Parts: sequence; structure tokens; C-alpha cells
Amino acid sequence: MKNAFFLTVALASLSGLGAFTPERDVMSKAYWDIWNDDVQRKIDADIEKYRKADASFKIGAADGTEVKVEQLTHDFYFGAQIFNYNQLGKKEWNNRYKALFNAESGLFNSGTVAFYWRTLERFPDAPRFEERYEDTEEFWENRKNPEKEPHWRRPAVDPVVSFLKTQGCRVHGHPLIWGNNAGMFPSWLWDDFCPQDEKLALEEASGERVKLRDVTLPMGVKNMKTGSDEWQIAWAKIYSVLSEDEIAALIPTFLKRQEGIYEKRIRDIAERYAERVDSWDVVNESATDYDKFGRKALRKQAFDASGYGPMPADYALKSFLWADKYLSPESRFSINEYNMDPFFDQVRDLTANGARIDMVGVQMHLFNPKESAAIAEGKFSREVYAKTHPESIEKRFKTLAQAGRPIHLSEITITAPDLSEKGQMVQAIIARNLYRAWFAVENMDGITWWNVVDGCGFPGEPAMSGLFTRDMKPKTAYYALDDLINREWKTSVSIPVESGRVSFRGFCGRYRLSWKCGVCGERHSRLVRLGKGGVHEVGKAKIAKDCMTPVRNYVVDGKAHTLPEGEKYVDLKAIYPEAVVKWQSGAKWAELETCLTAPKDGEYTIFRYNDFWGEVFVNGEKIGSFQGPEIKPCVMKLKLRKGLNVIRHRTRAGSGGNWKCAFLLPVDSPLKESPSK
Repeated sequence: MKNAFFLTVALASLSGLGAFTPERDVMSKAYWDIWNDDVQRKIDADIEKYRKADASFKIGAADGTEVKVEQLTHDFYFGAQIFNYNQLGKKEWNNRYKALFNAESGLFNSGTVAFYWRTLERFPDAPRFEERYEDTEEFWENRKNPEKEPHWRRPAVDPVVSFLKTQGCRVHGHPLIWGNNAGMFPSWLWDDFCPQDEKLALEEASGERVKLRDVTLPMGVKNMKTGSDEWQIAWAKIYSVLSEDEIAALIPTFLKRQEGIYEKRIRDIAERYAERVDSWDVVNESATDYDKFGRKALRKQAFDASGYGPMPADYALKSFLWADKYLSPESRFSINEYNMDPFFDQVRDLTANGARIDMVGVQMHLFNPKESAAIAEGKFSREVYAKTHPESIEKRFKTLAQAGRPIHLSEITITAPDLSEKGQMVQAIIARNLYRAWFAVENMDGITWWNVVDGCGFPGEPAMSGLFTRDMKPKTAYYALDDLINREWKTSVSIPVESGRVSFRGFCGRYRLSWKCGVCGERHSRLVRLGKGGVHEVGKAKIAKDCMTPVRNYVVDGKAHTLPEGEKYVDLKAIYPEAVVKWQSGAKWAELETCLTAPKDGEYTIFRYNDFWGEVFVNGEKIGSFQGPEIKPCVMKLKLRKGLNVIRHRTRAGSGGNWKCAFLLPVDSPLKESPSK
């Protein structure tokens, strides 16, 4: 509860600042000619068509009662990676960061969790699932150069997953398998599992002087001249002089071991997170390898000669098969990619060969501040046009839609040209228009912002691409997205009840419907979900004990009895005062009878109150015996026939000195009182 309080306070410091207003003059006329009124109207129409649905719910309230309709959560995923969990250096900053991840009150309802192999498992069979001191706020508060720590942007997994779950957020794991040595391959994979004689044989045959056998040169070390990894450079040279078959003959033990280790990684993760992680990037950035290898599936080679180093043969397909074998069938599998040219063919090929791909992950990074400045001027390079022009966006996602899978815009970066007020506004306007265009795509499933905080990206990623400054001050782009997600795209209306129902059109998600009860004067509520496939109730607020309609008309031992106004129970002590003696059980039996009309055959809920002994009969058939004392009315499920039903309660006082009995109906009950026979 303490953490929840601090997160609420942190979020409150960002709210209440009003709607975002774009300053149109920071963008050129050429830009607004592209994002013109016709484009905006089409986006609005598609959002209305694809992101909303019609709802109609039955409400136990009188016609004309005002019902407050509040959307609590989105079905659409607005996410971000959460790689800087507890790492920002101050508790205040960390709390503000974490407050962003809350399905009801935050900016994000989905968090991408780091499962990068190299940092998760720095030593064999010792993954950093559990939090250690090096993952605590105290540790990071004392780091002068946090970005130089080996686990920067790579927090322990357990606390992040648990946190997201408590906040009602989707947990998205990223990635299971990725052919990238700097971010993925642990150094021990080659160092410990390739026999020394095979390393020497490969070096001798290739003439490669970057010693792959040397454990002092870990994978991922950058060549300052080329900017490439030494490991990658070395393998590029090996590939240039040796064929795949020749390499396979030189390192057969390593290649055989490698495949088993990859499968074990997925199995180990599944044992801990199969039921806790909602979706996965099973394979990351594999389309280039797929294209390189001739777009073939189920190949028979010993390995794939990936540009990053040797990978198991057909590793993308095998990864999906392993994931399906070990992970939950309820989790959703994604393939994540930036290279769109071969991607569609790869998805089609993988699914044809048995891969369960539930969604496709698409990246969109504007890393270069100059690109954002050019966009503001209405200028586009070919690459930027493909990613950000409204015509190209529509064309790209129509093509991807042919894969028949929902789209997850899994990694997006929109950097500011600079950190001036104008530069921040440019970033905000670009982000706003792109989010609107993406939100309007029919089969779009979610959008994930990549680096939330300035200066917290991977080396080489822009320092100005966050929604917050490094000291967690919100930038203009934050307010732009918050205005869309939590205002423009969240339904909140008041609607009168008509014909016992409340009807509206709203964005898909979970809602609370609340109204003032005409019986007890308190506010009651229902939790419901509105989705493309229809509507249904997901929960109901507890009904106050006094919020029931008392049955008012009875026959008590053959005499008509009507409850006085304001009374809920028949006071049998007042009718038979001598039958009630304190500390002695009553000997006299009394019978209360009432009639209820049901609209059809079925089971109905009523409430019964009795002090002390009792038996209940429905249409002459005894359905149960009861013993008090009863502090409040008790629920009963009665099978009633269509039309008139006679409900009779035979009762006897206990020793408490009171004797009351009654039937009550839920406020929204379809049952009606009828004159007694």
C-alpha cells in the first residue's frame, strides 16, 4: 500500500495540466499539406470504426436515472519498455517512472521486459531472475556513470514482472532468441562450449587472427574504427574464406551443443514465466538472415551462417516450435522485425511450417534528430517516407495485414530535433499524428514507445528521444500522448436509463457504470467490458446490505399484513409479544406467505431474513430449513415457474429476545409482488 501511495502521488504531479494544444506554426506549410484536413478526417473515421463498439447494458435502476460511464482501461495496448526499473538514481524519479505503468491511471498498460540473454545469464545456469543488491535503488543511487554498468537497462526480471502484474499491465517478454552478439550471445556460449581443439582448427583453417578462442576478448567489443563488433568482424572474415560445410566440419561439437543450449534457454525461462508473461517476442530481427539464406524453411545444414555468428539451422522456426512446446498456450507469440522487405514472406513461410505466430512485431525508429527536423519541413528521405508518411503508413500496414495477424508496433522512437521548446513541440506533433494514424489501423494491436527517458537508450540511440528528461521532467511529447490516451481516447459520459438499459458507443476496454440508487440513496456500480466481439459483465460492486427492495405485502397466519413505510422486516414479536422470551427459544410457529410473479421459468435470487428457526416452501414444496441468528439478509436461489409463485416462510423465535422475518428482492430483480391468493 505504501508503494501504491507514492506512485499515486508521483502520477498526480503530472496530471491536471489540461489538454495538449499543438503549436502548428512550428511545422512548415509543407508538413501540414501532408497531414491535411482530409487525412485527419479519414483517421478520425477509421478510429471511430475500428477502435469503438456499441454497448447496451441492463441496469437495475429506474428510467431516467443518470448513469456515469467511466472507461477504466484500454483493450488496445499503449506500452513502453521498462528497462530502467529502479535505475534512474533517485527514488522520486523512479516513482514517477513507475507511475507511468498502470492500466487505469498511467500512460502505459503494457510493459516490455528485458530478457536479453547476455545480461540475464552472465554465467551459465545462473540467470538473474531474482533481485540482487545490484538491482536495488540504493545501488543505482551510488553510480556516477550508470550507463557503464554491465546491467544498465537490464534489471532483474522477477521484480519487474511482479510490478507490472500489480499494476494491471500486460507483460511482454523481449526477446527469447536474437542473432545479435552484443545484446544476446553470452560470452560463455563460445568460450565454455566450443572445445579448444575446434577453436584452434577453425583459426588455423581461416587464418583469422582475431582469436575466437581468447576469453579475454568477449563478444560485443567494438572496433573503434568500423563501429562493428570484433566478434562479427571475425566471423565475416571466416565466412569469406570457408564454406558452411567446411566450418561445420571444423566445429561439430560446438554446433551440436549450441542447439541444445538454445532450447534449454527457452525451457528455463518457461519454467519460471510461462504463466506470468502474457506475450513474447519469440524471435527478434531474423528477417535479414532469412533473406540471406534464400528464403528456405526446414533446411538441413548444420547451422545458419548469420552475420552475427553461427546460429542453429533454421533458428527462427525452431525457436517458435520450442516456445510452443514449453510456454503457455495462453501466451501470445510475436516475431519482431525492422527489415520489412522479406518480413511478409518470412512470416508466411514460418506459419506454413508449423510456427504459431499470434502477432507480428514491427519497429519504427527515428533515431536521427535531423530526420525529425526534416519531417517538420515536409521533407522525407526514402526510408523516412516509408515509415512516417500517411500514405506509406496505410500501404505498409495493408500489406502486413495479409499475414492475417494482429500488428504490434513493438519499438518506436521519435526523437526531438533538439531540447528547445520548439524542438520538443516538433517531437510532440510528429508523435501525435503518427499515434493517431497507427491507432486508426484496423488490425493494430498496440504501440510500444521505446526509450521513455532521455539519455537512457542503447549506445548509439539518440539522447533526446524520451518523453521525459533525464531528471524525469515531462516533455511536450508526454502531454501530447497523455492527451490522446487518457482523454481523447477514453470514453467518459453520463447517460440516462431508458427501458431499463444504458446504451452508448465507446472505445473498447473495461468500464465502471455507476448510479445513485433510488432505494437506498447510495451509489452502485457494475464493471463491464466493451469489445469488438460484444459486451459482458466482468464484475459487480458489493451491494450495500440496505440496498434491497423489501417485500411489503404478506399473509401472516391467515391475516393480511403490509409493512409500514420505512420498515423492512415483519416484527413478529409485536404481533405475538408473549411468544418471545429472552434466553428461551420460542415454542410458537408462525407462517408468512407472499406471492411473486416471475417473467419465465428459471432460477432467481432473493434475500431472506429470519430470527431464528425457519423453513421455506416454494409452491408448497419445502426447499430448506434454517437456523439463525442472522445478522443480515441471506441470499437464496429459488427455482420459480413463469407467472405466480407462492413463497412461504414457517418461523419460530430464538432466545435472543427478537423475532423478525421477511423476504427482500435485489434492486434489479425481475420478480414482482402480486396479491396473495
